[in-house]
Amino acid sequence: MFEVEDLEYDLLGVRNGLRNLLEGYVAGLAKEGVGFTFGQKVHSSQMNVLRLADGSGITLGDKLVDFYEGSSPNLAAAKYFLRDYLCYVEIPTFRTERETGAKKASYNKFLATSSIDVANLWIEGNIEETVKKYYSTISSYDDLESDDVSVPILKLGRNKSGKTITRPRSYLDLEQKGIRVVPVFALKSYVDSLYRSISKDVARVTFIKDNGSERVLDTCLSEDILSELYKDSGFVGSMLEYAYDGRFLESNVIDRGYIRVPEVGASVYDGSGVRAISYTRIVSVEYGVEPDMEFASVDLDGVVFAFSGYVNKLASRELGRLANALVLEGFDLSSLVNADGSHKFVIDAVQLESWADIQNRILSTTFQRVLALFMMTNPNWFPNYTGERKGLSSEVEVGSSGSSDGILQELDDLF
Repeated sequence: MFEVEDLEYDLLGVRNGLRNLLEGYVAGLAKEGVGFTFGQKVHSSQMNVLRLADGSGITLGDKLVDFYEGSSPNLAAAKYFLRDYLCYVEIPTFRTERETGAKKASYNKFLATSSIDVANLWIEGNIEETVKKYYSTISSYDDLESDDVSVPILKLGRNKSGKTITRPRSYLDLEQKGIRVVPVFALKSYVDSLYRSISKDVARVTFIKDNGSERVLDTCLSEDILSELYKDSGFVGSMLEYAYDGRFLESNVIDRGYIRVPEVGASVYDGSGVRAISYTRIVSVEYGVEPDMEFASVDLDGVVFAFSGYVNKLASRELGRLANALVLEGFDLSSLVNADGSHKFVIDAVQLESWADIQNRILSTTFQRVLALFMMTNPNWFPNYTGERKGLSSEVEVGSSGSSDGILQELDDLF
């Protein structure tokens, strides 16, 4: 079942029976709505492909250990795939928030290979020149001991001039905590299958964001379905213009591990209406779902601005009552309200504005949605608020604060 003899190369790596088998297998997982990984999981629901077994009960991981005796299945797989294939590498790390200085979970991501053939195909170069310039960096790969955990690689990337090859100063440690090495051919096969499915159906995708939180997103690439849901051809056209077009290898973010897709249910005021899905960390996909269109006509970018406008019109006593109501609805006002419900100080409009701004920075779309819903269901404090831009303008001068930066909005789903 697990044939691994080498044949010819393409950009994704050597074409052999194992690759053909795995491409078909992960495409099937996508149809079934199951996320996958090779070894290290980011969620317990993901399928570990290394546990795929043949008729004799021998797993893929066990078979790859034959190439690197003394290695674990995870280590053997990473070494095998890096040797002959284009790989996506992801390593957990932390990044520092500019505003707060707080550290947040994130990932270092890059494409890598230890195959000079793959590296040459990446830059569409002359093999003799590529060998002369880069082979010395990875020439020791086949001399590694079976239990060596650090390997020489070439990093593959892009700059303004085109595709690039970088020679790292040190070997890649394959036993770093949480590291994942996934052959790109498997990712492409999975995304191709997902693309075909969401081109004709609405799917609910659950995946893990860069910050470790779980994100659920409804998506669809069918123009007919989107037009029926939104009744707005201009917005639908914008969605599809900025969305993934099915050309996986031509994507300029292939080394970032995500695709941009329409968010079904996104506000019509929401710039491009697309979001990023981290396909390397998909947990599950449910097809044929009924999307939630409750906020499709809500100007989410204007919610916090509108909230500020309203609270500035409220008397001091009402501001205190509003704070209490927000707590009862589950909002975190611990900076203003004690656990027993008493106020830490007299609450004024500035404090509530500051609270809303901070929550918006931290929770973004999630906060905007729940705050909009709270405002729409409490007309005593937010009269005539509908969430629509025209509804806002009757009470609060919103201006032109709607976002035109679809890239920044979609990155919210990564971070």
